[in-house]
Amino acid sequence: MRVDRIVGIFLLLLIYQCSVIKPGSVHQSGSLPIFEGSDATNMTAHVGSTALLSCKIRNNEENNPVSWIRLRDWHILTTDQSTYTKDQRFLVLHHPGSSEWTLVIKYVSQRDEGETACWCGYLANVDSLVP
Repeated sequence: MRVDRIVGIFLLLLIYQCSVIKPGSVHQSGSLPIFEGSDATNMTAHVGSTALLSCKIRNNEENNPVSWIRLRDWHILTTDQSTYTKDQRFLVLHHPGSSEWTLVIKYVSQRDEGETACWCGYLANVDSLVP
C-alpha cells in the first residue's frame, strides 16, 4: 500500500473520530475540541474570486493551535494568526474569543482545487474547493 494512501486513510479515520455538534448545543467543560457543522464541506468558487473557508471549533479550552493545511502537498498554510506560505493570497481571519477561523484565498485559480483541512490540535475537518 502506498504511503499517500495510508496517510489518506489515517486522515479519514481522524475525521470520522471528530465530534460534530449542532449550532446552539451545550457541551460539558473539559471535553475535547469539537468541530461545529459537517465533517466535510464542498465549495465552488469562480476563478479570480475570493474563497472563504470557515471552520468553527467549540471547547478549545486548552487553546490548541488551529491550522489550515493543503492536503495535496501537506503544506501548512496558517497556524493561529500566522501565515506559512509565500503566496500572499492566503490569510486567516479570527477574532479573539471567537470559535470561527476563516481561511481566505484571494484570486482563486485552478491550482487551488483540492482539499484543505482545518486542524485543531490533532483533530481535522476537511473542506474541498473547486474553482
